[in-house]
Amino acid sequence: MVSFGSLKITQQAFIISLIGLIAGVFIAFKGMAVAGLVIMAGAFIAAYNANCAVVGKCRMWAWTLVVVYGVNMFLLGKLALAGKNLKLMK
Repeated sequence: MVSFGSLKITQQAFIISLIGLIAGVFIAFKGMAVAGLVIMAGAFIAAYNANCAVVGKCRMWAWTLVVVYGVNMFLLGKLALAGKNLKLMK
């Protein structure tokens, strides 16, 4: 565990956060501030996910992932069927 005052996170989550912070700042300094913020946000969400996987007790996050993955599978299925229909029309 890594501690910052009262904040305690696992080493895995800390490493993900650190990599995301470095990459986000680097990209922001290259002139793409929005892309840097998106990378940092994605890294912090991934760090939270890793922390939950190690520590546990993330019931609400688990249900959030169920919804996100369910919508993702629905959209990918719809896209796959649309692609199949397009091939039949040619």
